[in-house]
Amino acid sequence: MATSAVPRSSDRIERKRQSRRDRIVEAAIEAIAEHGPAEFSLNQLAKDLDYTPGALYWYFASKEALVAEAQRIVLARLSEHLARERDRWLAAPALADEPRDVVALYFLLRQALFHLRLDRTHRAEARMLAFSVDPRVWLDAEQSRLLAPVLTELVRAAAAGFAEAITLGALDAGDPGRRAVQYWANNQGTVQLTKLARFAPDLFSPEELGMDSARALLGGWGARPEPLARAVTLVAGLAGSP
Repeated sequence: MATSAVPRSSDRIERKRQSRRDRIVEAAIEAIAEHGPAEFSLNQLAKDLDYTPGALYWYFASKEALVAEAQRIVLARLSEHLARERDRWLAAPALADEPRDVVALYFLLRQALFHLRLDRTHRAEARMLAFSVDPRVWLDAEQSRLLAPVLTELVRAAAAGFAEAITLGALDAGDPGRRAVQYWANNQGTVQLTKLARFAPDLFSPEELGMDSARALLGGWGARPEPLARAVTLVAGLAGSP
């Protein structure tokens, strides 16, 4: 006898529950990105979603648990964005006849530019990322531990480009993961100058300073001047000058 294709009641309930949970997380991401973790309020979120405050606790045990889940989702998305962008960048016809070491350096520069432009392309993710590295503590130790795997995956995705560049001889030998973190920290620090750029754009241009720093770091890690200069030219042509 054929098995009925009609969904079981428990399946429908679980899908409905997951849909509501996803809606809560998405609304939390937007609210945290707009107001910051300190000002983020479950009462206001419930009001925005037309829920009672108590209803949110069916899905998340605390404000910290919801903030942690929002950060986890954002970090996972950034890994996915970077993977998709990598495929798109490297598929550019202009790279077809370029030496592999130039392409490897081009990718690392594009990775830096992606980070520096994140506030324009993925604003909520950019703001959430900034709050994640804020020295103030938003989460307790238990919630912070839940972020470790997805943060590690984000670093791993960024480190892949450094590993390839080292393999191709575009960079000297070194720890790809450590370099990815240093590179990311440099980019994130430069992004913080955005507010100052309103007052002195010639002095505090985040993109220009960030790309200058990225080139300096790559040069310090062994990138030869000619391939690096060629990679810079390709970025300017394919992504637009900072």
